[in-house]
Amino acid sequence: MISPQQLGFKFEDKVHETLSYYLKRINILREKNIKNIYGENNSSIDHLLESNDYVICIQSKWEVKSAYISKVNHFLMALNNISKIHIDKKCIGIYLSRLPVTEPSQKALLNSDIKCINIYDDNMDLVIEKLLNYIHKYEMYSYEEDGAIIMR
Repeated sequence: MISPQQLGFKFEDKVHETLSYYLKRINILREKNIKNIYGENNSSIDHLLESNDYVICIQSKWEVKSAYISKVNHFLMALNNISKIHIDKKCIGIYLSRLPVTEPSQKALLNSDIKCINIYDDNMDLVIEKLLNYIHKYEMYSYEEDGAIIMR
């Protein structure tokens, strides 16, 4: 049987593999690279996508409980750090989860100076599908092997 922690790592890997497969023309970093480039205090960002105009920071949590305000605040702190570095780009935060974040956490996301959203579903594949659909709004498109854009 797979442990909750292993399931969380599986979700992070699945998100990254999907982003890397479809968003071939976007710079995508994982948490280790993010910490190496931006510092250890940005450890709550699991994936960072960078285009000419946008930086999208993603936290992916696959837990049996809704994310408490402390976890969301840690993510928002890291998001603010990244936005201060990329002052020439619009920064967006996405909190992926199995369940919706708690009400205080949702308020914190909505009241942030940086545009943030919580994408959730108890099906990993649906969360990732929703993620891809959302980031297309920011001109980060999925591509087929032949270079054709996949419209969602």
